[in-house]
Amino acid sequence: MMRMWFTEYDILKEQCDICKICGAAEADCAACEKGKIIKEYEKAEADDCDLGTLKFYYTFGTDKQFPYNRGWVEVIAENAKEADAKFREKFPDKTPGILNCAFVYTEESFSKTTMAQGGNLHEFCHEVII
Repeated sequence: MMRMWFTEYDILKEQCDICKICGAAEADCAACEKGKIIKEYEKAEADDCDLGTLKFYYTFGTDKQFPYNRGWVEVIAENAKEADAKFREKFPDKTPGILNCAFVYTEESFSKTTMAQGGNLHEFCHEVII
């Protein structure tokens, strides 16, 4: 499976005119908090990651291709690779190699966004995959 990674600069550049993750204007973008979400996800993805059970948040925007409109799905797994596999089992890629969601957060990075308290475009958790 092909995984696409972006640098912090690419993430901010791609999302901030109108954020592709949360749909907000640049100044209000919950996902653009210093690009830390990508670095934390890469750390959790390592095959030898032995951090115990982790929670990952797969968020959705307003694109009709997504399984849900707004909000997120939580996946409990030992690492990001396992979480992606569980997510894909339930929600297969529409485009091969690209997850069928807007973005993925670790629990730590998600808790630092406005979505943790206010929801993702006024929607919250749709389901939990264990």
